Amino acid sequence: MPDRACASPGSPAFRAGVHPGDVITSIDGTAASGMSSDDVANRLKGPRGTKVNVTMTRVGASSPINFDLVRDEIPNNSIDLAYEIKPDIGYIHIRQFQETTGREFDDAVSNFGPNLKGLVLDLRGNPGGVLVEAVSVCDRLLKRGRSSFRSAGGPSLSRFIARRTAMATASPSWCW
Repeated sequence: MPDRACASPGSPAFRAGVHPGDVITSIDGTAASGMSSDDVANRLKGPRGTKVNVTMTRVGASSPINFDLVRDEIPNNSIDLAYEIKPDIGYIHIRQFQETTGREFDDAVSNFGPNLKGLVLDLRGNPGGVLVEAVSVCDRLLKRGRSSFRSAGGPSLSRFIARRTAMATASPSWCW
């Protein structure tokens, strides 16, 4: 089965216009048919700043599409979506709690502007991660002194209490 593109937001392929589902047909002039996924990945990877030419087919396109990509570091952000679902109501999806989640959360909320009235926090598919960062996000949403969650790992029960002052919004935040 041919390899299908999955361009991460911020990646060179994403910036060049590669769409999910595009099929890789050649890499630097070498046909990709018969290559394993590892072979394809190894040919696409390389030193930062070097170039790779990738030819792809796309549903609805009349001919193959060539992409001249410049290899770069692919960002691995914990927040992959942050946008307003309607004026002054933000939506944030946290893929996983990582070392940068609290900062990414602050940046996303800041980008919504000062009139934010509500927030949808989407944790679907989130496997967890760095506990201190999960607590950090809770600190931003809960009133100081409120219990954010309890952890029953190991022989003891740990309880985490919000330490900061929550964001000021006129409406509640929703998590699912």
